Amino acid sequence: EEKPSDRNIQRIVGSALIVHSVKLPNGDYKVRLHVLGRAKIDSFVSFYPFIKARAKHIEPRAEVSVSAKDQKFIEKVKKDFSLFSEYDPAMEEHMFTAKDLYDPGSLADLICSTLPLATIELQQVLEELEPMKRLKLVAGHLSRQVDVAAVKERVNAKVQTEFEKAQQEEILREQLRLIQEELGEAIDETKDLEDLKTQLDKIQMPEAAKRDAEKQLRRLKQLHPDTSEAALARTYLDWVVDIPWSQRTED
Repeated sequence: EEKPSDRNIQRIVGSALIVHSVKLPNGDYKVRLHVLGRAKIDSFVSFYPFIKARAKHIEPRAEVSVSAKDQKFIEKVKKDFSLFSEYDPAMEEHMFTAKDLYDPGSLADLICSTLPLATIELQQVLEELEPMKRLKLVAGHLSRQVDVAAVKERVNAKVQTEFEKAQQEEILREQLRLIQEELGEAIDETKDLEDLKTQLDKIQMPEAAKRDAEKQLRRLKQLHPDTSEAALARTYLDWVVDIPWSQRTED
């Protein structure tokens, strides 16, 4: 791990006040902060046992002018953020806060704080001091996260549908089995498979074919008889049994 120095520490940083701190048993600290804004490091005082530097607070613009085009873009970003919040109920509070923000820089910072971005991406947002440019940068990240969330939801819905379908099929198979038992039509699957094994043992077939047949028989024993996989394995084994392995023609 690279040691901290004035060559690898970014100059634009976040500034905050320590509101509360707790020392944990392993020696680490859990700290609650009140964020003040951005700051620029002028010089470093020391790097050990912790980094100490002289920095100046970067005052946000007291007044930001936005054009009609910018205003439309701000509203679009808010709609995208509202859409993103629909995928995560915990985002609802942030979404309502965003609706009341009209400063592009503040809106960008709020949205950015909720996105799962890489450190380098967060630093890029932190270093962008021009409000509209910062919002456009965050809007790009937001758009990608909306796409990711939408894909995850579709995948989860598909998995849930397939799971429910499998459950329903299992219930129907069990109902069919119980009905067959009530009607005295239940088939002794164990005896049927033992008979099939006996037939396979009597056949003189190549060693490779014999190993494959035994593998399919073991697989068939583990499957529910009403599944398509079991039907496929049984069809294959019946085909193996029907092949005249030891018979030859004069040709």
